[in-house]
Formats: sequence, C-alpha cells, structure tokens
Amino acid sequence: MEIELIKYLFDKENGIEYDKYIFEDIEISCLKFDIFPNLDIKNSTQEIFLCRHITTSDFEIFYRFIISYYFLYEKMTIESFYTILYFLEYLRVQYDNKLRKVLILIFLSLSQSTELENDVVDKIQLHFSKQKIFSHAYFKIISQEYFKEFKHENNFEPWIFIKEKNFVLFEKYESFYTANRKYLLLLKGNFFEKFSKKITRNVKRKNLFIILLNTFDLKYLNIHDLESKYLKICCFILDNLKKTLDEIVFYNICVRDKLIISLNTNQTFIHLKKIVFLKSKIKTKLKFSNNLNKIEEFIFNDSCIINKQNSISEYQILERLEDIKNIIINSQQK
Repeated sequence: MEIELIKYLFDKENGIEYDKYIFEDIEISCLKFDIFPNLDIKNSTQEIFLCRHITTSDFEIFYRFIISYYFLYEKMTIESFYTILYFLEYLRVQYDNKLRKVLILIFLSLSQSTELENDVVDKIQLHFSKQKIFSHAYFKIISQEYFKEFKHENNFEPWIFIKEKNFVLFEKYESFYTANRKYLLLLKGNFFEKFSKKITRNVKRKNLFIILLNTFDLKYLNIHDLESKYLKICCFILDNLKKTLDEIVFYNICVRDKLIISLNTNQTFIHLKKIVFLKSKIKTKLKFSNNLNKIEEFIFNDSCIINKQNSISEYQILERLEDIKNIIINSQQK
C-alpha cells in the first residue's frame, strides 16, 4: 500500500501538532475532495497534514477502502464503517452521485460482515464521537441512500427528513408537537409493512438497520398509524435507538404494555423533553418509570369533539382522564 507517514509538524501559532502523510492512487475512487484539487491527474502523489488525534491505523482503514473501489470491502467492520464515513466528511468529499455510489458500496460491504450476526448496539455507541463532524447535509445523503432499498416497490416514498413545507399531522395538532421538520424521522404504517417483509427475518439486515438508525441526524421521532401486528417492530426500533432525542410523537396508535416497557427500559429516553400521544387508545395498566418523570411534558390528546356551543363534552374529558391518571399520576407514586 502506497502510503507513508513522513513526520509530524508543529503549528506554533495555533499550538496544534500535525502528521504529514504521502499516498498514491487515490484517484481510482473517482471521488472528489475539496482539499485534493489534483485527483484527476493519473498516478498523482498526494500529501496531507492530519491532526495528531487521527491515528495512522484509522487513516489506513480509509485508504484501503478507497483503493478497493468497485469491489466489496471484505474487511468492513462497524469500526471501519464509521471510520470511513468520518474521513469522507473530514476530507470534505463532494456530495454528488459518486459519493452516493460509494455509500451504497459501504452499506453492502457492512451487510456482509460477520460482526452483524451478533448484538451491535454497544459497539455503535463507541463511535458516536465520529459523527460530531458530520454536517446535516451529509447525514441526509447517508439516510437517503440507505432508504432507497424501501422504495423499489409500489412507488414507496421516503419518510425521513420531511420537506419543511409539508404538514406531517393535521394543523389542529401543531400546538402539541415541534414544528421543525429538519431533524424529524417519520415512521408510518407503510414503513412497518416494508420492514416486516424486508428486514425482520434477517439478523444482519436488522443490525444494519440499527446501525443506520443511529447514524441519522435526529431530534424528533414521529410514529403514525401503527397497526397492532407491527407493535413488535416498533418496540424493536425504540429499544435500539441510542441517539438522544428531544421528542417522540405517537399518532393513531394503541398504547399497549410492550410500548410502555420499551419507553421505560431505554435509558436514552430519560433525556427526552416531550412525549406526545395524539388520537391514541390506551390499552395498558402499566405506568411510566421514575426515570421518565424528569421529562418536561407528557401530552395526551384524543381529539375531543367540539359541539355547536363551542364547548367540549364533559363525559369525554372524564373518560380520558381515567386512563391518563393510571399512567402518569400513579407512576409518580411508584
């Protein structure tokens, strides 16, 4: 492999140490990097100065992948997956169709890894720090390429990062949830159907989904129109979501034991600011755990009917309060 660590330099003005690398043949990847203007020149030698927190072994992982372009990268692991994504962004890769093709190759290579035969959640969390340099646009292109797998049948539309002008829920509910669509993941009924067909029965596919789920730029999770037969899939997602969110919104679902258990057991959810249940039926006697009592807002709304006198029927309020008390008030006494 034509890569060489020459020496380290010290930037006295900024107090930063750099390592200088020289390498060849990176142009075969056809990727364009803003910091490498001469990659279109054949057999060109490139040099780069990297901060000393970047190890030679990490840079070699990235370089080996780049020169293996057009082939599945057989040595792909969860660590190398995040390392490669990190360097693509660190070296300011251009967000074009060539990058999209490389991302597909990365996903395919990772999907073949034996590491995905076992639990992956703990390993994912070790690499969250690498995502700190990712721009929102970079996160977005990663998610778009992964979710293309779900679009092949019946003109299925992507449901991640909704266009900001689109209404996700009816206008009458907008006061109950955050209107910012930029960091939103919306999972609807048709997603759960596709998940059931394409992913549920394959361990590696499930683990690949978990990895990508935790490689999105998310603050808000909306789950809409969940049929009871897909509750297990919903809970699987909630159990394995380890990114810190601000808000979860459930719309038109049936709140059962499994859902409350998933919300209670995922320690990541203690950092939530809000949980919202809209037009949802409560079919459980379980209570939220003490950990979730720190959440600033719990909102239950059941679309109470407004009569001609512009007042809400009293029996509707009393009926819903009984269920809500079971979950919130009693949970505080636990």
